[in-house]
Amino acid sequence: MVDLAKIRSFVTVAETLNYTEAANRLFTSQATISKHIMALEQELGVKLINRDHRSIEVSAAGRIALPYAQQLLKTQEEMTAALSAQRSERQMRLSVRGIPTISQYKAFTVITEFSKQHPEIDPTFREDETDALLAALRKAEVDVVFARFFDADGARDFEVLPGEADRFVIVLPREHHLVAAETSESPLGMSSESTVSGTAADLSETPVPGTSAPENSRPIRLADVGGENFLLLDDSTGMQKPVLRLLAENGISDPSVVYLGRRTDLILGMIRRGMGVSVMMEGSFDLGDYPDLISVPLTPASYSHLAFVRRKGKHSAANDLFWNFARQRLSS
Repeated sequence: MVDLAKIRSFVTVAETLNYTEAANRLFTSQATISKHIMALEQELGVKLINRDHRSIEVSAAGRIALPYAQQLLKTQEEMTAALSAQRSERQMRLSVRGIPTISQYKAFTVITEFSKQHPEIDPTFREDETDALLAALRKAEVDVVFARFFDADGARDFEVLPGEADRFVIVLPREHHLVAAETSESPLGMSSESTVSGTAADLSETPVPGTSAPENSRPIRLADVGGENFLLLDDSTGMQKPVLRLLAENGISDPSVVYLGRRTDLILGMIRRGMGVSVMMEGSFDLGDYPDLISVPLTPASYSHLAFVRRKGKHSAANDLFWNFARQRLSS
């Protein structure tokens, strides 16, 4: 294998014709320069430098070898520069993934604002459900994910930047007999608190954004809808198990589930047609196109927690830049 240190010593002596100058340029000693050239000459089986007490000259073999040696050093410099550029480019790339309903939450604004304020960063975004997001994070396929957690255990292995809390609500027609005519219980809104980067344990401290019960509605006990048909998001969305667990905790261990699927709009359309009711996360849908439907908070209240998550340890410059930006925005 070619020893570039020896090649560099030969080239420098050939260009300067002075061992002292060559040693100074390479920040080494004349003895080291001499050893390098002698070893290279032995490897190649030719004399490269002719040296006597008065002068130094490049031999005939040395003149043949010199341009090849110079090209080797040039190639090595170009390779180093290319790899450095590649590292720098990678440092400025950012891969972010989030749950499909991310646009309903403040995290989406954080991502879009970051992209506008940092055009030097090359971002990519994909959506997926929380289980797939965390699997990709563990495999280092993504830098940062925005995921939903129903308990702190799911984020135990990661660095966590808590965002919002999102409460379970029941969605039903406005004319449903359980929709009260007057609000008899105060809303469950809570003021926001400052958010800092931390661990999974911090999810339990996620601030609950200010919310209010829909007009002319009051919280509903899940036990009161035990006899209803349920239209639920399926297991691929990460919502089926938490909703069924919540129903069971409220005495509905064998609910009548007449639909399981991924499409929130289809569920809302089915509710509109009187086919049943649904339990969803309040921030995951918009009833703007469904004026005949209403979402009502549950009592007792139950929440999921949303957070930016990344692997623990050292991160790219782009990753750290985004993380600090998100921390500031989420705490403001």
